[in-house]
Amino acid sequence: MSTPFTMPAICNPPTQSADVTDLPDDEPVIGVTVGEHSRAYVCRAMSLIHTHVINDLIEDTNIAVTFCDRTTTARVFCGPDDKGSIRMQVGGESSGAMVVNLNGVMHLQTSSRIPLQDLDFTETTWGQWKRLHPDTSVFTGQ
Repeated sequence: MSTPFTMPAICNPPTQSADVTDLPDDEPVIGVTVGEHSRAYVCRAMSLIHTHVINDLIEDTNIAVTFCDRTTTARVFCGPDDKGSIRMQVGGESSGAMVVNLNGVMHLQTSSRIPLQDLDFTETTWGQWKRLHPDTSVFTGQ
């Protein structure tokens, strides 16, 4: 069954530095590093339908972080440097899997046909990420 719709993504959300965040060490996060900058995205904060896609900027790199809470599938993309911000949105679901809308075209979140480059990321806990990246920032949804 398919339920297509379009919901705007969160763009350049507020983040906190690791030293002022009171997340428990066992909180699941999606960790992204671009150049010298690291950022964690709390999976629980991305579990609401309007937070499944976050278009963000780390250093000078435009990224889109996606998280499907039903399948616990994360994926991170980066766009061409000269094209400006990524305009990815939540696009609904199809057979229980998340759909994203990129420039008006619907794709399964896991599709190899999404015309963006995959960016390496780490699925881990906040405690582990913070130990490896003490200067990280974090999106907590607040």
